[in-house]
Amino acid sequence: MEMAAILGGTALQVSQDLSEGKRAAKAGKYDQLLRERQAKRTERAGLSEQRRLKEAGRRLKGSQIVNIAARGGRISGTNLKAIVQSAAAIEQDAFTIARNTQFAAATQRYQGRLAKYKRQVARHGSRVRAATTFMKTTGKFYSLYGAKKKPKEQDA
Repeated sequence: MEMAAILGGTALQVSQDLSEGKRAAKAGKYDQLLRERQAKRTERAGLSEQRRLKEAGRRLKGSQIVNIAARGGRISGTNLKAIVQSAAAIEQDAFTIARNTQFAAATQRYQGRLAKYKRQVARHGSRVRAATTFMKTTGKFYSLYGAKKKPKEQDA
């Protein structure tokens, strides 16, 4: 009866160890996919923001030209310098948005890779725990039942 209890307990523990690894692997895979989706969303949002900013820059440039023409001025000298500075500031802002977007997306992708590696470690760890449990039980089983047998005496 004790032997059956030991074997049953071992089978249960090994099964729990392996299923825990499967659950951790599923969670890691979900986390990895979630991070990748977040990275794509971040990239799309960044591109959208860049387009919006550049369109606002084009509208600003147009209104500056209209205002200069309405005053009877020419697009040269100080007026040209103001238009160029506005355009440069807008391009710099667009570049900053692109850089920040790329950095955020890369960070999310690295977190996704980390989730993948955590998933692999969890799966491997559960297998090691299961093997360890099996080996401990085998050792205990041997010490209880196998060690009681007397060794065969050698013929002299």
